[in-house]
Amino acid sequence: MSFKTFLVGYGDNQGNGRGLYSVDVSNKSIQAKLIYPCEMKPGAIITTDNRLYMSYLGNNKEPGILTFSLDEAFNLTFLNKQTIPFFITSFGRINHTDHLLGSSFYDGVDVVFETADEIQIKSVDKHLYRPRSADIRQTDTHPHHICAMRDGLHAYSVDMGIDFVSFYSIKNNELHLIKDVFIDCPLGSGPRIMRISPDNRFAYLLHEISNSVAVYALRDFGIDEIQRISTLDGNTVIINSAAGCAMTADGEYLLITNRGENTLVLFKINSATGTLTVCDRIRTGLTPRDLYINDHQIIVAAQASDCLQLFEIDTSQHRLKLLNEVAGVSAPVGFLN
Repeated sequence: MSFKTFLVGYGDNQGNGRGLYSVDVSNKSIQAKLIYPCEMKPGAIITTDNRLYMSYLGNNKEPGILTFSLDEAFNLTFLNKQTIPFFITSFGRINHTDHLLGSSFYDGVDVVFETADEIQIKSVDKHLYRPRSADIRQTDTHPHHICAMRDGLHAYSVDMGIDFVSFYSIKNNELHLIKDVFIDCPLGSGPRIMRISPDNRFAYLLHEISNSVAVYALRDFGIDEIQRISTLDGNTVIINSAAGCAMTADGEYLLITNRGENTLVLFKINSATGTLTVCDRIRTGLTPRDLYINDHQIIVAAQASDCLQLFEIDTSQHRLKLLNEVAGVSAPVGFLN
Protein backbone atom coordinates (compact mmCIF):
# COMPACT_ATOMS: atom_id res chain seq x y z
CA MET A 1 0.00 0.00 0.00
CA SER A 2 1.26 3.45 -0.89
CA PHE A 3 -0.22 6.87 -0.14
CA LYS A 4 0.75 10.47 0.51
CA THR A 5 -0.52 13.20 2.77
CA PHE A 6 0.55 16.48 4.37
CA LEU A 7 1.21 17.52 7.94
CA VAL A 8 1.75 20.69 9.99
CA GLY A 9 4.68 20.86 12.41
CA TYR A 10 5.00 23.54 15.09
CA GLY A 11 8.81 23.40 15.20
CA ASP A 12 11.05 23.86 18.23
CA ASN A 13 11.29 26.87 20.57
CA GLN A 14 13.37 28.75 17.99
CA GLY A 15 10.96 27.94 15.17
CA ASN A 16 13.24 25.38 13.52
CA GLY A 17 11.26 22.73 11.69
CA ARG A 18 8.06 24.79 11.67
CA GLY A 19 5.88 24.53 8.58
CA LEU A 20 4.35 22.12 6.11
CA TYR A 21 5.61 18.54 5.70
CA SER A 22 4.94 15.97 2.98
CA VAL A 23 4.45 12.42 4.24
CA ASP A 24 4.95 9.32 2.07
CA VAL A 25 3.99 5.76 3.00
CA SER A 26 5.17 2.87 0.83
CA ASN A 27 5.64 -0.83 1.56
CA LYS A 28 4.98 -0.32 5.27
CA SER A 29 7.67 2.36 5.56
CA ILE A 30 7.16 6.05 6.21
CA GLN A 31 9.09 9.16 5.23
CA ALA A 32 8.51 12.84 5.98
CA LYS A 33 10.07 16.00 4.55
CA LEU A 34 9.70 19.68 5.44
CA ILE A 35 8.66 21.23 2.13
CA TYR A 36 7.55 24.71 3.22
CA PRO A 37 9.29 26.21 6.28
CA CYS A 38 7.55 29.27 7.69
CA GLU A 39 8.15 31.84 10.40
CA MET A 40 4.47 32.34 11.22
CA LYS A 41 2.47 29.88 13.32
CA PRO A 42 0.80 27.35 11.00
CA GLY A 43 -2.80 26.34 11.64
CA ALA A 44 -4.99 23.91 9.71
CA ILE A 45 -4.59 22.49 6.20
CA ILE A 46 -7.06 21.25 3.61
CA THR A 47 -7.00 20.35 -0.08
CA THR A 48 -9.47 20.78 -2.91
CA ASP A 49 -9.05 19.22 -6.35
CA ASN A 50 -6.00 21.29 -7.26
CA ARG A 51 -5.26 23.52 -4.27
CA LEU A 52 -3.89 23.23 -0.75
CA TYR A 53 -4.75 25.88 1.83
CA MET A 54 -2.84 26.42 5.08
CA SER A 55 -3.96 28.96 7.67
CA TYR A 56 -1.41 30.88 9.69
CA LEU A 57 -1.02 33.44 12.44
CA GLY A 58 1.71 36.00 11.79
CA ASN A 59 4.22 37.33 14.29
CA ASN A 60 2.06 40.45 14.62
CA LYS A 61 -1.01 38.24 15.29
CA GLU A 62 -2.28 38.91 11.77
CA PRO A 63 -4.18 35.84 10.49
CA GLY A 64 -4.20 34.65 6.91
CA ILE A 65 -4.14 31.75 4.46
CA LEU A 66 -1.37 30.44 2.21
CA THR A 67 -2.51 28.95 -1.10
CA PHE A 68 -0.59 26.33 -3.08
CA SER A 69 -1.34 24.62 -6.37
CA LEU A 70 -1.44 20.83 -6.13
CA ASP A 71 -0.77 18.44 -9.00
CA GLU A 72 -1.70 14.76 -9.36
CA ALA A 73 1.66 13.68 -7.91
CA PHE A 74 1.01 15.76 -4.76
CA ASN A 75 3.63 18.33 -5.70
CA LEU A 76 2.99 21.83 -4.36
CA THR A 77 3.71 25.26 -5.81
CA PHE A 78 3.24 28.33 -3.66
CA LEU A 79 0.71 30.75 -5.19
CA ASN A 80 -0.09 33.51 -2.73
CA LYS A 81 -0.52 34.71 0.83
CA GLN A 82 -3.69 36.52 1.89
CA THR A 83 -4.78 38.04 5.19
CA ILE A 84 -8.27 37.30 6.51
CA PRO A 85 -10.07 38.41 9.70
CA PHE A 86 -9.77 35.08 11.57
CA PHE A 87 -7.11 32.47 12.39
CA ILE A 88 -8.65 29.29 10.99
CA THR A 89 -7.90 26.30 13.25
CA SER A 90 -10.20 23.77 11.56
CA PHE A 91 -11.29 23.38 7.94
CA GLY A 92 -14.22 21.53 6.39
CA ARG A 93 -15.32 20.84 2.84
CA ILE A 94 -18.68 21.66 1.28
CA ASN A 95 -19.53 19.19 -1.45
CA HIS A 96 -19.20 20.31 -5.08
CA THR A 97 -18.66 23.99 -4.39
CA ASP A 98 -15.79 26.46 -4.50
CA HIS A 99 -16.38 27.28 -0.83
CA LEU A 100 -14.91 25.88 2.37
CA LEU A 101 -15.91 25.83 6.02
CA GLY A 102 -13.63 27.12 8.74
CA SER A 103 -13.68 27.55 12.49
CA SER A 104 -11.41 29.45 14.85
CA PHE A 105 -10.99 28.71 18.52
CA TYR A 106 -8.91 31.93 18.71
CA ASP A 107 -11.83 34.04 17.52
CA GLY A 108 -14.78 31.86 18.54
CA VAL A 109 -16.37 31.79 15.08
CA ASP A 110 -17.48 29.48 12.30
CA VAL A 111 -17.20 30.79 8.74
CA VAL A 112 -17.81 30.00 5.09
CA PHE A 113 -15.29 31.43 2.67
CA GLU A 114 -14.96 31.45 -1.08
CA THR A 115 -11.78 29.89 -2.49
CA ALA A 116 -11.50 31.95 -5.64
CA ASP A 117 -8.34 33.82 -6.65
CA GLU A 118 -9.03 36.10 -3.71
CA ILE A 119 -10.34 34.42 -0.56
CA GLN A 120 -13.50 36.09 0.72
CA ILE A 121 -15.44 35.43 3.92
CA LYS A 122 -19.09 34.88 2.97
CA SER A 123 -20.70 33.95 6.28
CA VAL A 124 -19.77 34.26 9.97
CA ASP A 125 -21.44 32.76 13.04
CA LYS A 126 -20.12 33.90 16.44
CA HIS A 127 -20.30 31.39 19.29
CA LEU A 128 -21.86 32.62 22.54
CA TYR A 129 -20.02 31.84 25.76
CA ARG A 130 -21.60 30.18 28.77
CA PRO A 131 -19.66 29.43 31.99
CA ARG A 132 -18.68 25.81 32.43
CA SER A 133 -15.81 24.35 34.46
CA ALA A 134 -12.70 26.01 35.94
CA ASP A 135 -10.55 24.27 33.32
CA ILE A 136 -8.47 26.79 31.34
CA ARG A 137 -9.85 25.32 28.11
CA GLN A 138 -13.32 26.48 29.14
CA THR A 139 -12.69 30.11 30.01
CA ASP A 140 -14.02 31.16 26.60
CA THR A 141 -15.63 29.70 23.50
CA HIS A 142 -13.37 27.15 21.79
CA PRO A 143 -14.83 25.84 18.50
CA HIS A 144 -12.41 23.03 17.71
CA HIS A 145 -13.90 21.05 14.81
CA ILE A 146 -16.23 21.94 11.95
CA CYS A 147 -17.42 19.51 9.31
CA ALA A 148 -20.06 19.38 6.60
CA MET A 149 -22.41 16.44 6.67
CA ARG A 150 -22.56 14.11 3.70
CA ASP A 151 -25.64 15.73 2.21
CA GLY A 152 -23.63 18.93 1.71
CA LEU A 153 -26.59 20.86 3.09
CA HIS A 154 -25.76 20.75 6.78
CA ALA A 155 -22.72 21.09 9.04
CA TYR A 156 -21.82 20.77 12.68
CA SER A 157 -19.39 22.64 14.93
CA VAL A 158 -17.88 21.18 18.11
CA ASP A 159 -17.10 23.74 20.84
CA MET A 160 -14.85 22.53 23.66
CA GLY A 161 -15.19 25.76 25.63
CA ILE A 162 -18.95 25.57 26.12
CA ASP A 163 -19.58 21.79 25.97
CA PHE A 164 -21.79 22.18 22.92
CA VAL A 165 -22.23 20.92 19.36
CA SER A 166 -24.10 23.26 17.02
CA PHE A 167 -25.80 22.20 13.79
CA TYR A 168 -26.22 24.43 10.73
CA SER A 169 -28.04 24.35 7.47
CA ILE A 170 -25.99 25.66 4.54
CA LYS A 171 -27.99 27.79 2.11
CA ASN A 172 -26.48 29.99 -0.59
CA ASN A 173 -23.07 29.37 0.99
CA GLU A 174 -24.22 30.82 4.31
CA LEU A 175 -24.46 29.18 7.74
CA HIS A 176 -27.91 29.15 9.35
CA LEU A 177 -28.04 27.89 12.93
CA ILE A 178 -30.63 25.17 13.56
CA LYS A 179 -31.70 26.21 17.03
CA ASP A 180 -33.73 23.11 17.92
CA VAL A 181 -30.96 20.63 17.01
CA PHE A 182 -27.83 20.51 19.16
CA ILE A 183 -25.81 18.35 21.55
CA ASP A 184 -25.57 19.74 25.09
CA CYS A 185 -22.64 17.88 26.64
CA PRO A 186 -22.12 17.23 30.37
CA LEU A 187 -20.58 20.05 32.37
CA GLY A 188 -16.81 20.21 31.92
CA SER A 189 -16.52 17.33 29.45
CA GLY A 190 -14.85 19.37 26.69
CA PRO A 191 -16.00 17.95 23.33
CA ARG A 192 -13.21 18.08 20.74
CA ILE A 193 -13.98 16.14 17.53
CA MET A 194 -17.03 14.37 16.11
CA ARG A 195 -17.13 11.68 13.43
CA ILE A 196 -20.22 10.34 11.68
CA SER A 197 -20.65 6.80 10.37
CA PRO A 198 -20.71 6.28 6.58
CA ASP A 199 -24.42 5.40 6.71
CA ASN A 200 -25.21 8.62 8.67
CA ARG A 201 -26.87 6.64 11.46
CA PHE A 202 -24.41 7.27 14.29
CA ALA A 203 -22.17 10.05 15.59
CA TYR A 204 -19.06 9.62 17.75
CA LEU A 205 -18.10 12.61 19.88
CA LEU A 206 -14.68 12.64 21.53
CA HIS A 207 -14.40 14.61 24.78
CA GLU A 208 -10.90 15.91 25.54
CA ILE A 209 -11.39 16.84 29.19
CA SER A 210 -13.45 13.86 30.39
CA ASN A 211 -11.51 11.42 28.15
CA SER A 212 -14.59 9.72 26.79
CA VAL A 213 -16.47 9.01 23.57
CA ALA A 214 -20.22 9.54 23.43
CA VAL A 215 -22.18 7.63 20.80
CA TYR A 216 -25.36 9.12 19.38
CA ALA A 217 -28.09 7.71 17.17
CA LEU A 218 -29.07 10.20 14.45
CA ARG A 219 -32.72 10.10 13.41
CA ASP A 220 -33.84 12.82 10.99
CA PHE A 221 -31.64 15.23 12.98
CA GLY A 222 -33.03 13.88 16.23
CA ILE A 223 -30.08 12.97 18.46
CA ASP A 224 -30.16 10.30 21.19
CA GLU A 225 -27.15 9.29 23.28
CA ILE A 226 -26.80 5.50 23.37
CA GLN A 227 -23.33 4.97 24.90
CA ARG A 228 -20.51 6.75 26.72
CA ILE A 229 -17.17 4.96 26.98
CA SER A 230 -13.78 5.92 28.40
CA THR A 231 -10.71 6.30 26.20
CA LEU A 232 -8.44 5.25 29.09
CA ASP A 233 -7.30 2.02 30.66
CA GLY A 234 -9.41 1.80 33.78
CA ASN A 235 -6.49 0.37 35.77
CA THR A 236 -4.38 3.51 35.27
CA VAL A 237 -4.69 6.85 37.06
CA ILE A 238 -2.99 9.49 34.93
CA ILE A 239 -3.38 13.07 33.74
CA ASN A 240 -4.59 12.77 30.17
CA SER A 241 -6.16 14.72 27.31
CA ALA A 242 -7.83 12.76 24.55
CA ALA A 243 -6.74 14.25 21.22
CA GLY A 244 -7.09 12.52 17.86
CA CYS A 245 -10.27 10.85 16.62
CA ALA A 246 -10.74 9.21 13.23
CA MET A 247 -12.83 6.48 11.63
CA THR A 248 -11.84 3.99 8.97
CA ALA A 249 -13.58 4.56 5.64
CA ASP A 250 -15.47 1.27 5.93
CA GLY A 251 -16.98 2.37 9.24
CA GLU A 252 -15.62 -0.69 11.05
CA TYR A 253 -13.26 1.02 13.49
CA LEU A 254 -12.86 4.22 15.50
CA LEU A 255 -9.37 5.22 16.66
CA ILE A 256 -8.46 7.61 19.47
CA THR A 257 -5.15 9.01 20.74
CA ASN A 258 -4.47 9.77 24.40
CA ARG A 259 -1.96 12.44 25.40
CA GLY A 260 -0.64 11.46 28.83
CA GLU A 261 -1.38 7.77 28.68
CA ASN A 262 0.39 8.02 25.28
CA THR A 263 -1.67 5.38 23.55
CA LEU A 264 -3.56 4.67 20.34
CA VAL A 265 -6.88 2.98 21.11
CA LEU A 266 -8.79 0.78 18.67
CA PHE A 267 -12.58 0.55 19.02
CA LYS A 268 -14.69 -1.91 17.00
CA ILE A 269 -17.98 -0.42 15.83
CA ASN A 270 -21.12 -2.57 15.92
CA SER A 271 -22.70 -1.78 12.56
CA ALA A 272 -26.21 -2.63 13.79
CA THR A 273 -26.26 -0.78 17.11
CA GLY A 274 -23.45 1.77 16.61
CA THR A 275 -21.91 0.90 19.98
CA LEU A 276 -18.16 0.69 20.60
CA THR A 277 -16.01 -2.09 22.04
CA VAL A 278 -12.36 -1.58 22.97
CA CYS A 279 -10.27 -4.07 21.00
CA ASP A 280 -6.69 -2.92 21.51
CA ARG A 281 -4.53 -0.27 23.12
CA ILE A 282 -0.93 0.27 21.99
CA ARG A 283 1.83 2.57 23.20
CA THR A 284 2.82 5.53 21.05
CA GLY A 285 5.46 8.24 21.23
CA LEU A 286 4.95 11.08 23.66
CA THR A 287 1.90 13.33 23.25
CA PRO A 288 0.13 11.69 20.29
CA ARG A 289 -1.71 14.72 18.89
CA ASP A 290 -3.38 13.82 15.61
CA LEU A 291 -3.83 10.76 13.43
CA TYR A 292 -4.41 10.04 9.77
CA ILE A 293 -6.08 6.91 8.39
CA ASN A 294 -5.72 5.35 4.95
CA ASP A 295 -7.60 2.08 4.60
CA HIS A 296 -6.40 0.18 7.70
CA GLN A 297 -3.08 1.95 8.17
CA ILE A 298 -2.77 4.79 10.66
CA ILE A 299 -0.16 7.50 11.05
CA VAL A 300 0.16 9.00 14.55
CA ALA A 301 1.82 12.39 15.10
CA ALA A 302 3.75 12.10 18.39
CA GLN A 303 4.26 15.79 19.12
CA ALA A 304 6.65 15.60 22.07
CA SER A 305 8.72 12.79 20.50
CA ASP A 306 9.16 14.68 17.19
CA CYS A 307 8.19 11.61 15.20
CA LEU A 308 5.51 9.96 13.08
CA GLN A 309 4.52 6.35 13.70
CA LEU A 310 2.87 4.02 11.21
CA PHE A 311 0.45 1.43 12.60
CA GLU A 312 -1.74 -1.18 10.95
CA ILE A 313 -5.00 -2.85 11.97
CA ASP A 314 -5.01 -6.65 11.86
CA THR A 315 -8.68 -6.99 10.88
CA SER A 316 -8.76 -10.73 11.61
CA GLN A 317 -7.66 -10.23 15.23
CA HIS A 318 -8.83 -6.61 15.68
CA ARG A 319 -5.38 -5.69 16.91
CA LEU A 320 -2.87 -2.89 16.26
CA LYS A 321 0.71 -3.36 15.09
CA LEU A 322 3.52 -0.81 14.84
CA LEU A 323 5.05 -1.03 11.36
CA ASN A 324 7.56 1.80 11.23
CA GLU A 325 8.37 5.31 12.42
CA VAL A 326 10.31 8.34 11.27
CA ALA A 327 12.06 10.87 13.51
CA GLY A 328 13.05 14.47 12.86
CA VAL A 329 9.54 15.85 12.37
CA SER A 330 9.54 18.83 14.72
CA ALA A 331 6.41 18.88 16.93
CA PRO A 332 3.95 17.31 14.44
CA VAL A 333 0.42 18.43 15.30
CA GLY A 334 -2.09 18.23 12.45
CA PHE A 335 -2.67 16.15 9.34
CA LEU A 336 -4.41 17.10 6.15
CA ASN A 337 -8.16 17.33 6.66
